[in-house]
Amino acid sequence: KIKNKVIEARSQKHKGQSDLSSYEKQFLDAINDDLNITKALSIFNKVLNDFDIDAKSKIKTLEKISDLVELVGEKLIE
Repeated sequence: KIKNKVIEARSQKHKGQSDLSSYEKQFLDAINDDLNITKALSIFNKVLNDFDIDAKSKIKTLEKISDLVELVGEKLIE
């Protein structure tokens, strides 16, 4: 499911919000809260499903989040 959504996001031409610092902050806050992976993955999912985000910014943010999650053993994006 995640892989299909990422493929879909990569093909989007939508030009929307490009400042995703609030999502990134929420994600880091979740990670810093005793490695709250459930909450962190919830934020990943919010970014994935938010269609008001510029596609390039979305992919960049998802890759950042995926890289951090991969450090604790889960690969989200290939």
